[in-house]
Amino acid sequence: MGGRFDGVQEDVREGPLNADCVFRLSINGKSRLINTDLINELLQSSTIAGAAAVEVLHASPDIARDAAQVALMEISGEEEMFGGRVTIIGRLVVELSANLAEEGRIRPAAGEYLAAVAERLQRALTRTYEESTRPVQERLAAVRARAEALAREAQAIRAQVEQLRKAAGYRELFRDQLMQQLADLETESEQAELELFVQRARREAVEQQIAQISKDVQGHVGGDEIARELARVVELREAEVARLMKLKEMSLAAGEIGEAEERLAMARVELLRHRQELARASGGQMLPEFNHDLRRLAIAEAELEARRQMLHVRRDKITSLLDMCEEYERKSEALSRLDDRLDRTRDVEDELADAIELAAPPSLVLIHGEKAE
Repeated sequence: MGGRFDGVQEDVREGPLNADCVFRLSINGKSRLINTDLINELLQSSTIAGAAAVEVLHASPDIARDAAQVALMEISGEEEMFGGRVTIIGRLVVELSANLAEEGRIRPAAGEYLAAVAERLQRALTRTYEESTRPVQERLAAVRARAEALAREAQAIRAQVEQLRKAAGYRELFRDQLMQQLADLETESEQAELELFVQRARREAVEQQIAQISKDVQGHVGGDEIARELARVVELREAEVARLMKLKEMSLAAGEIGEAEERLAMARVELLRHRQELARASGGQMLPEFNHDLRRLAIAEAELEARRQMLHVRRDKITSLLDMCEEYERKSEALSRLDDRLDRTRDVEDELADAIELAAPPSLVLIHGEKAE
């Protein structure tokens, strides 16, 4: 019977003593494990041709090698590539020993023998693939486990870095920037301290002036004879009012109380007026202005003190961030190293996976003269 594969006409023959058939072998295009030399070597081995002769031809082990001739005749090499796989078309030819068949020492079953040889060839090619890729598979498993461990470690450190950023108010902890901010705050703090010192000195000077003027006024008032006499008049008027109040309680001198209280008020006014005149004469007229300045200076000093404290708080915050920055940099550097190692490990993983894919199991199909799909 005849068949066609990609324009190649075959005459597939099958008889008691000979048989041949077209086969299609699919392998990875970049694989170097399987080629026609390997197939020829396998076909001639005792594990394929010899074992098939014993099983199918019922040949004894000592004549199995001479029972049949198996040959590979390549029709075409690499025909087409589909998804990275290459198809090789070849022809298997089997010829049994006529003498051994006539002597009845082997079965004249060339077709069965051909099928058995092809089946064993497929198993041998698969074993070749598995044996060649087992070390790579084992290494790939180890590399994948290592990559997963590195990924878990990197994830844990990345969470720690994010926690530090969160504690820092989601700011990037750059040491140079923080150091510059700290230097600026130190300058502002020194300026605030100087301004506060000057403001405090002004306030103290005004307080001293007020105290001195008050002392001078008190001295002038206390040493003034008229003031003392006016003070005595006030005391007498107060005593008079007190006496009349007691008499009022006994219903006596009720009409005199009003006059006494009026005289007391006039005495007090006179004393106050005289003291004011004495105060003006001794500089007391400046006290209101000094008191106004004192209030203004006290407010300005309070504002400067608040600013100074605020700068201290900001400086302490930056100092704290610098402490965090050391840990942040340490963690970030560790994370960067881990990411590099993980990338390299992933690259090795991809290379090994590609190598295994390149050595994908071969597929051997006997066409038997039928039209290839």
